[in-house]
Amino acid sequence: MSELVLCYSFTGNTKHLAGEYARENGLELCEIVTAKKLGNFAAYTAGCFKAIKGAGMPIGDPAANLAECEAAQVFAPIWAGHIAPPMNSALALLPKGAKLGLHMVSGSGSGNQDGITERLRKMGLEVTAYEDIRK
Repeated sequence: MSELVLCYSFTGNTKHLAGEYARENGLELCEIVTAKKLGNFAAYTAGCFKAIKGAGMPIGDPAANLAECEAAQVFAPIWAGHIAPPMNSALALLPKGAKLGLHMVSGSGSGNQDGITERLRKMGLEVTAYEDIRK
């Protein structure tokens, strides 16, 4: 598998943007879902704390074999300036050297670009592009 669109969406906004991108670019869309449905409290309170730490949370099995993914366009919400925890879990499944275009979606702010790209670099992933999207 050469490249896909990887997305996690809590409210549906990020999934909509990722789906449009996948269709326009002829790429497979792989949606990440949590192992159990999150309520607002779990997502935004505990989730923000985990996001700041770069931690993940349990996710369901992705539709694509992420271990074979060479490149991904990543669409994820920003929680407390960082990647939402379910996407952190998915990114941990990618092979070292995978190339990532990051599309970080927020309703009110922007991501900690330097912190995010540095953390992913330490995981062995290569960030080739970064975009903050306000939606």
